[in-house]
Amino acid sequence: MAFNLPILLVCTLAILHFLPVDAQRLYTKVLPPITDVGSEVALITAPGAYIAGEAYESLCLAIQKASSLKLWVGLTAGYRGDLADPVSLEEAIYLAISDLQAAGMSKTAPIFVAGHSLGGTFSQTIVAADPQMFAGVLLWASYLAGQTSDMGAFPTPVMHVSGDIDGLTRMTRIGRAYRELLNLMTTDPEAEFTKSVVLVSGVNHGQFASGEMPPEVVENDILSDLTQADAQGAIADASVMWMEANMGDTAARDRLQKAVSKTNDTFYPLFVAEDYEQNGMASEWAIISQELVASVPPELTNELHITNQIYDDQGDFESSKPSVFKNLKGKTVVTTTSKVNKPSNPLDNSLTEESADEIATKMKNQLAIKEVLGNGQYGVMLNCKELNQEVFDWALTMASPEVLDRYNRNGRQMILEMTSSQKQVPSGSTILLRIHTRLAPHGTVKILHFLQGTEWNNISFKKNGSGQWEILTSASLYTSPKFPVPNIAGVYYCKQLSPYRAMEWVYVDSLRPYIVA
Repeated sequence: MAFNLPILLVCTLAILHFLPVDAQRLYTKVLPPITDVGSEVALITAPGAYIAGEAYESLCLAIQKASSLKLWVGLTAGYRGDLADPVSLEEAIYLAISDLQAAGMSKTAPIFVAGHSLGGTFSQTIVAADPQMFAGVLLWASYLAGQTSDMGAFPTPVMHVSGDIDGLTRMTRIGRAYRELLNLMTTDPEAEFTKSVVLVSGVNHGQFASGEMPPEVVENDILSDLTQADAQGAIADASVMWMEANMGDTAARDRLQKAVSKTNDTFYPLFVAEDYEQNGMASEWAIISQELVASVPPELTNELHITNQIYDDQGDFESSKPSVFKNLKGKTVVTTTSKVNKPSNPLDNSLTEESADEIATKMKNQLAIKEVLGNGQYGVMLNCKELNQEVFDWALTMASPEVLDRYNRNGRQMILEMTSSQKQVPSGSTILLRIHTRLAPHGTVKILHFLQGTEWNNISFKKNGSGQWEILTSASLYTSPKFPVPNIAGVYYCKQLSPYRAMEWVYVDSLRPYIVA
């Protein structure tokens, strides 16, 4: 669901304006039940952008085969340019209901709608507007968004089903839905079954449909090791267990519960990384970084207490300064400040990372801490490049064996290189360091650490005209404790790689296709 709803809606209407009136002839391809046993149910599909409605036939046949229900399927089709706008989709869904009933389906049969990608975006609004008509909605590689984004308030059962290697509807965006589910389950245990979120292992965005995929899918999706049949079999199993569970099948509820629990296990390392990036108004990773910069003797560890304060406002963050002092109990306290800079994503585009572009952190350097904490055998103070290496190494240790194997086989490897060693900073002077990261033509990411300039710049993830990815990492600032301006004496400022961004790189972005000139 990488297509932005407001933008694509405007573009869709503009395109349709120039197409001939007879270019759209909506119709339903009816797939009759393959069994007369079980409760009678209907499933109506809403295709993704620029994907033909009939492209979901093989998936729906797999769903019928996996289901114990007497399942009718209506494939909505005939959209202009294979692009369903909300008005046409609503017409097509109600046409499908009529066509299914004309083919022999009972008028009392519960009706589920399954929308893939943008089809899920539009179909959720149609279902929410007429909840008495529909038994629920399956969001295939899609998610609740816009006016229907509140999972708890959605008026029918809803299920998110997405692949864990989807290059367009990134799994971390589905993770946001899963966290919402976890919150709902604290007060409504039934939400596990009525608002389910399930990741399907090894499945990408395009495998929900069959045939040639549109350019945006080709350019962004992640290569799957699964055959189309195996991938669609896994999607079918997830979809069936949810429909059957919401039809009262106890065995299906048990299977669904296990699938939701397995999804929790998949998300766990990412959620840990997300909480390390920011938890409330503090960054745990900033605190860990200050510990690594201080590198105090083991016997003094318990004498040191580190705090962090995140600022949302840029002006407040710029005014903030780290400090080190002895409290009334004689313990050395180091206060650090951070600003977690998230990518702008007002339209909730799932191509955009969920993680921060950077964590800007203001710390005290080792010499400043030593002056207050006391002498001892201190370790080597890590520089900003080494802190980024620490976070990336941590991400690799947190990733599951399957994810790590996939990253090692198919991912662009991130290598951090230092071209200039950190030097002793004399009193009254500063060293500014910049890290520059580039996707090299051979597919390796390099982070280069070198002396440069006079600014403290941002980390940014940019894609240039050739499709080559660049990551620009900022300057760091180091001053001597004897620096003549007291409030910036003995500081170490770093623009850091977020642990959550490191995890997103390993799980998603390193695996996506890149066009390298």
